[in-house]
Amino acid sequence: DDFKGKQTLNLKIYCQNKNCFYIAVNYDPDGASATLIHLKRKGYSGIYNEFLDWLKKKTIPYPKDPALDTRLNENLFFNYFYSIAKDMESDRYLALTSRSPRYYVSGAFWERDCFLWSLPAIKLVCPQLYQHLAREMILLHSKNPGDHAHYIDGTVLYPGFELDEAASYFILLDNLKDHFFNERLIRALEEVFERIEREYDPQTGLFKTFLLPSDDPAEYPLVTIDNVILWRGLQNLRDILFKKGKIKKAQLINQKIKNIHKGIYKYLVKEVGGKKIFLWSTDGKENFRLYNDPPGSLGTLCFYRFVDKDNPIFKNTIDYYYSSLYPYYFENARINELACDHHPHTPSGLGLCGSILNPLLSKKALEWLKKANMDYGLLVESFDKDSGEAKTGVGFASGCGYLAYSLYYVLIKEGRE
Repeated sequence: DDFKGKQTLNLKIYCQNKNCFYIAVNYDPDGASATLIHLKRKGYSGIYNEFLDWLKKKTIPYPKDPALDTRLNENLFFNYFYSIAKDMESDRYLALTSRSPRYYVSGAFWERDCFLWSLPAIKLVCPQLYQHLAREMILLHSKNPGDHAHYIDGTVLYPGFELDEAASYFILLDNLKDHFFNERLIRALEEVFERIEREYDPQTGLFKTFLLPSDDPAEYPLVTIDNVILWRGLQNLRDILFKKGKIKKAQLINQKIKNIHKGIYKYLVKEVGGKKIFLWSTDGKENFRLYNDPPGSLGTLCFYRFVDKDNPIFKNTIDYYYSSLYPYYFENARINELACDHHPHTPSGLGLCGSILNPLLSKKALEWLKKANMDYGLLVESFDKDSGEAKTGVGFASGCGYLAYSLYYVLIKEGRE
């Protein structure tokens, strides 16, 4: 049939056995045809078995629970194949939130999605590629640190400063080898910090944001989780600067770290219902908000080592949000993960990752995950609170990386430690 303008192609041949169709893409027709010849030379069986062997080597086994084993690895590989790509013109690897055409903003880059969610899972599959991507993406995107969304070349797609995105550069430093920190990379990191410094609030010792981790405007600019991520990341930057002999800069960073810690406990803790809890945000005066934004869940305060699981303020915080006191908690639902402003009637897949990383909720969250099929097992932005089926944000590759790493961290890494 004439294929032009049609969504399907009907092949009018009779197939009695298995058939293989070789399809190649390249920069021009010559390259595509040459690649096609190469694929035919290798043959279907050779390509299939080579790929199967690779998957077996990279699979992370969790024999204690086959269902969680499957969820971990399916999300791990979807992140690997859909959150990174090779640019045909430059032959460089690039990172992006998702290249799946099913994702509603396919082909764009968020620093948070890459540095906090995708790359940690990439490291589980290929540590060498992780090291390469981490360095290259810092250099490529640090010219516009913290802006809401970037094109894949580092230019700004959607303006609006997000503190957690700018701070995410420094979270990566914990896992980079020392020899990667040449003067060019150090300078890029210093420029990121210089941009963050413009948001410093001297009254509180905290840093402001314009947009929340959900990419929505902040009602009050001093946000707890953003400052916690910055607090944790600056410790990595401080240590690198000390190693490089930049003592004065390292001491300056160290003072900022202390100020953030002090400021959070002074301005972002309040007694609610007779118990002290962490607020979501404040203006540094008398105004504050009680909220929990899933892409920056307060449940990750332990993961970022700001508190331990026995901290009474942290426990009170989790008890408050996961109760009938909080409007985005569905007490009678089959799955009790929180909803949010962005999708007020459906729980968040990203919030579920935060709960898996939360030692006070981890066991419950794993059971919620088993009830939430989402997108055939892949993480989505939101899902039905009873059926567990996807509602928004399918094809979300970096989100799948977040789920894969969360499962690895709780089921395997913590078990070893």
